[in-house]
Amino acid sequence: MKRRKFLILTGSNTILSLGLNSCNTHHTKPVALTVSAAAVFRDVMVEVGRVYAEEKTNIFVNYNITGGGVLKKQIELGAPVDIYLPASAKPMNELQSKGFILEDSRQNFMKNEIVLISLNNFSGISSFPELLNSSVKRVALGTENIDAGIYAKEILDFFKIYDQVKPKGIFEEQDVQQILKYVESGHADVGITFLTEAKRSKKVKILAMSPVGSHAPVVSTIAIVKHSKHIAESRKFINFLRSNRAISIFEKFGFMKIK
Repeated sequence: MKRRKFLILTGSNTILSLGLNSCNTHHTKPVALTVSAAAVFRDVMVEVGRVYAEEKTNIFVNYNITGGGVLKKQIELGAPVDIYLPASAKPMNELQSKGFILEDSRQNFMKNEIVLISLNNFSGISSFPELLNSSVKRVALGTENIDAGIYAKEILDFFKIYDQVKPKGIFEEQDVQQILKYVESGHADVGITFLTEAKRSKKVKILAMSPVGSHAPVVSTIAIVKHSKHIAESRKFINFLRSNRAISIFEKFGFMKIK
C-alpha cells in the first residue's frame, strides 16, 4: 500500500493534507499535478480527490485554490500550474488570448447560478434593484479578482445601479466563501454569490435569483496550461473529472452538468 497526499492550498495560504491509501502495482514514477481551481470548488475537490486516489496510483494532485482572477495572474507570472479551473469564462478567455492555454484541451465544465442572499430573519427586499433601498446598509460581493465578483458587477451594470451600490460594498478579493461568511456574521445585510455557496449554509436564504440575460452564463471552464510538463497526465485527470462518477459528486454539491 502506498500512502499519498492531496494538498489543498487556499487563498489564505493554508494547506490541507489528505492522506490517501492506494495500491501501486505498476511501480511507475509518481507525477505531481497542480490544479488551480476557483474557491467555489474547494469542498467538492476534496471529495473528488479522495475518489480519484482510488483510481490513479501514480499521480499526486495538488490544489491551489483561490479566486479565478488571482489564479490567472499567477499563471501569467509563470506559476507551475498544470490545469486551470475558474468559475467563469472571462479569466480563461484572457489567458487563452495571451497564449497561456492549450486550446484543444479547453472545455466547458459545470453550470451554476448567481443569487442574492441574506440572513433568514432579514426582510425588506426581494430583487437586485432593491439593493438601493435604505434598509440595505452593507452588500457583500467580490471584486473581479474572483469569479462571483465578475458576475455581480455584470448584474449591477445590467440594472444600472453599480455606482449607487458600490459605496455599500464589502468587497472580497480572494475567496468567494468569505462573502457567505460576511452575511452569516451580520457584517453584511446581503451578499451576491453562487447558488452553490448559498446552499452550504442553513443561516441564509435566497432573496432573488439573477434574471436571465443579466450576466454571462455561469459556466466554469477547464483547460491545461500550455507550459505544463505533464500534459498526458493532465488530460487523464480532466477525463476523470468529466466521468459520471466525478460528475455525480459535483452534482451532490449543487453544481449542474452541462448537457
